[in-house]
Amino acid sequence: MGRRWRNYRCRFASRFCLMIKDKGKNDVGIIVCVLLLYSLNRFVLKKIVNVPILSYLLKSHFNDWLGGIFIIAYINFVLQHSQYEQIQICAISHAILINALCSIIWEFVGPYIFRYGTSDLLDVLAYIVGGITYILIQHLLTNGKRAA
Repeated sequence: MGRRWRNYRCRFASRFCLMIKDKGKNDVGIIVCVLLLYSLNRFVLKKIVNVPILSYLLKSHFNDWLGGIFIIAYINFVLQHSQYEQIQICAISHAILINALCSIIWEFVGPYIFRYGTSDLLDVLAYIVGGITYILIQHLLTNGKRAA
């Protein structure tokens, strides 16, 4: 089983494309930035921005975009500190899939569970764009370097 399992594990890990070992540090920084931007938007920006389109985006979709970034950063942080540390989400297709599933559950199942929930397809799009943004940020922070 050893050799077969090792070959399977290598193929599986290569599909998720391995990133450099310092990636976990980037995830903590991204999570902190997302939480700071969320707080800034929630308590300051929504109240003071009066530009029509910008105000609409800040009130309706900005936090969902941040949520898409947060979801992938959090998953990668948890993976980095688990037995699956060699697996990281760094492909745009994987980020899109994960955020699409999470946002569909949140946007379409959530309103049946929570009284204040509403469904919005643009929120689903904002989550997906957030996931893509995370991948682009990671690529910039790591300069495209990958572990061998």
